[in-house]
Amino acid sequence: LINAESNSEMMPILDCGYLDPIAATYVLQVFSQKNAESIKATSGFANAAEHIGKRLLSRLLAHIEGDDDNVTDLVLEAIQTLCLNKLMLLETSNKLVELMDHLRNSRKNISIDREIRIFDLTSCVISPLLSSELLDSSTLLTKTFLRICAVFPKCLIRMKRSRHDTLEYSTTQLMYSFSFFLLRSEYFDKSMINELSTAVDNSIVFCLKYGMMEPDNVTSCSILGGCLKMVRLMLSQSSPRNSSEHRISLGNMSPAHVHALIVSHSSFRSALVGRCTVTEKKVDGLAGSKFCEGLTQRIELLSLMIYCASLDVEITTTSKKAWDALLSVFNASTSPCDKLIRRLLFLYEKHTSFPVQMNELRWGQTNVKYSSDNVSSNGTSHDWDWFVDSIDLGRVRSTLSQFPVSDTLKPISLVGIDSCGKIPVHSIHLSLDNEDDYGNGSDNESRDY
Repeated sequence: LINAESNSEMMPILDCGYLDPIAATYVLQVFSQKNAESIKATSGFANAAEHIGKRLLSRLLAHIEGDDDNVTDLVLEAIQTLCLNKLMLLETSNKLVELMDHLRNSRKNISIDREIRIFDLTSCVISPLLSSELLDSSTLLTKTFLRICAVFPKCLIRMKRSRHDTLEYSTTQLMYSFSFFLLRSEYFDKSMINELSTAVDNSIVFCLKYGMMEPDNVTSCSILGGCLKMVRLMLSQSSPRNSSEHRISLGNMSPAHVHALIVSHSSFRSALVGRCTVTEKKVDGLAGSKFCEGLTQRIELLSLMIYCASLDVEITTTSKKAWDALLSVFNASTSPCDKLIRRLLFLYEKHTSFPVQMNELRWGQTNVKYSSDNVSSNGTSHDWDWFVDSIDLGRVRSTLSQFPVSDTLKPISLVGIDSCGKIPVHSIHLSLDNEDDYGNGSDNESRDY
């Protein structure tokens, strides 16, 4: 390859990329050897690696837009291997910036999987660049994040329309890439983010739209929960309560606006019911991204609503319809899901008054029954009959024997969910011990009191 550049007869073959798969294979084979470290130390390999890296980078765009997936994957893997070994970092960073600009202005669509491979390569470059004070990585970091914001809605649309599990796996991988770059938002270029804030807002809207839709036999509950978790992550990074000194505003959507979109969603009530199961699918022997592992739509929806309500005091009114939907799934128990609802109701009451009288504060199936019967209050004592009729002696006995004496009348802040918690929301994954796929406690005694 080195000698070919001085050979006029070999240059056409070199420029057409016929030798790129061979060169990429050579790099991968060398680094897979047991004595790879000693080989890397030789001047001959260092010289060859530099020539191969520059040659592959010079034709990176052609491979990205090419039709041969095997060659493209081979080239990207070879470049990524060089970067992981701290070779060609600056050159790769500059080429990726050019690539992001080209993709943003190009009308040619490339596959989601190829986009993910590009994001994986970028993440390999970003980490060592951030640790180096001499190299600026903000441009690449910001442009890659904005590219993911543009690609992710398209991925959600294709996943919903398609009936293939492979797109669901790609979606989880894309979510992981999204979180990787988002958690480094303090290094973003502020002017660039503000200029293209529409892309960020659009990704939030799509995450809400698809995160609250009713699950089908293709889309798992974990994917829906992952979409809602992404919205909470974006709000947490741009929150005024973010502990980072270099906090940056992402998009123009406030927590109050996000909350309004949630309660007005056509599937709001069904998402609260959360009758979807957590299934970890595997595609071709590959497990999905851990970003969505163990998530449920119901828990993530309530967590997002709590975060919005605790963050934005402008959420002062909630429709009677939204109250009814929340109370219909509330069982007044100590299950994790009911603890979330209890905290949410407390935050609502903190900023506004209850839209219902105390003698109308029905919950669970009782609320559903009386709402469907159009029972109205006239202020008389028989309005409490619903409460007497709903008493379950078994649950009363369980409550007396296992009363949560350590609990407080005022619901405490939920660490990792509530913005009032001490730990940033992105660093905590809610623990749901003894909880089944529906968000209910698996232990009846722990749930029914």
